[in-house]
Amino acid sequence: MGAINAGWAAAAVREQLNTAPVDKVQELTLQQLSVALSAYVASSIQPPARVLQQVSQRLEQVLHKEFDADDITTALNSLAFFGHQASETLIEAIRASLARTYFAEITPIQLGTLMLAIAELGHRNLKLLSAVAREVVDRVDDFGPVELSEIMWSFAVLGHRHERMVDVVTQSLLFRLSDMPVASMSQLVCAFAVLKHKDAVTDVFLDAVSDEALKKVEAFEAGDMANMMWAYASLGHWSYVDADLISAVTARMLRVHKVTLHWATSICALHLWQKPITGIAISVS
Repeated sequence: MGAINAGWAAAAVREQLNTAPVDKVQELTLQQLSVALSAYVASSIQPPARVLQQVSQRLEQVLHKEFDADDITTALNSLAFFGHQASETLIEAIRASLARTYFAEITPIQLGTLMLAIAELGHRNLKLLSAVAREVVDRVDDFGPVELSEIMWSFAVLGHRHERMVDVVTQSLLFRLSDMPVASMSQLVCAFAVLKHKDAVTDVFLDAVSDEALKKVEAFEAGDMANMMWAYASLGHWSYVDADLISAVTARMLRVHKVTLHWATSICALHLWQKPITGIAISVS
């Protein structure tokens, strides 16, 4: 019965938003906007372009007065889900909100998911990225491995390499790899690859990741395995640990994921190839 009531409520929100005049949309709070967009996503109904534009504009306005990380992240993910190109002024409004409170109203977990949502929209606000990087550098021990890998990946997607943040994250996680989920390890090394970041510290870190991945190989999904192999190949990284990892990965792909030998060996052969990464302009700070 609760699910039915929730469905009726979602339908009512959608209908109200579809028919609401502009001045009514301008009265909605951040939470109401988030709920309305979630209702569309839950029903897989594409909102009218007019509605998405009005909601996006209203989000910019309410962020000057209120901020809730979960609501804004949900709203951004919903806009991305429907392919709406949120404006740069909306991302700037988010940056201004975070700056106004000195990040006091957002947790590391929320910051990680928020940055992924912003990356999905594709807007590279350098002031926001610099502020987030400073927050990570200053409080890196407060961030878990998952949040750090999410933030690193969001920077990679947006094509921005912040050297100091990369160094601090790498050094911090080097001693916390045992607590790092395999998906996050894969995500992090892919971020290194996309950002083309490789130095002596990174080499040590990648060796440590290979060693830890070998211990956790049974927890890997095929996609995470393939992505990690691609990242190592792209970075041109090779060590004695990697050979054992490739053997273990191939065996697991064949045993658990029922892939063909040709596909498994092709994925692992990526480790031996120098595949250039193109299509992303990297900025460095």
